[in-house]
Amino acid sequence: METTPEPYLHDDIARGIVDIQFSGNLAVVHTKLGHGHSVAFSIDRLEIPDVLGTIGGEDTLLVVFREDVDKASFIKRLIGEDTLPDR
Repeated sequence: METTPEPYLHDDIARGIVDIQFSGNLAVVHTKLGHGHSVAFSIDRLEIPDVLGTIGGEDTLLVVFREDVDKASFIKRLIGEDTLPDR
């Protein structure tokens, strides 16, 4: 059974992210100072299937994706405009 993520997760993400750069199956996410850990935690809690994991620092985090991830879909999931497909 799929659970609905806490509503604050998308707020934490929107408030903290400054920039995202993609390379292959990685994304480097720059955040406001002190927001890296909370944004990484929020991304992990969203349980996006294509995200294998995150590593968060003070103002930067690394997101590791499965191969051939749809980056536009990832962005939509981050901001709460996309939901998981029915299985």
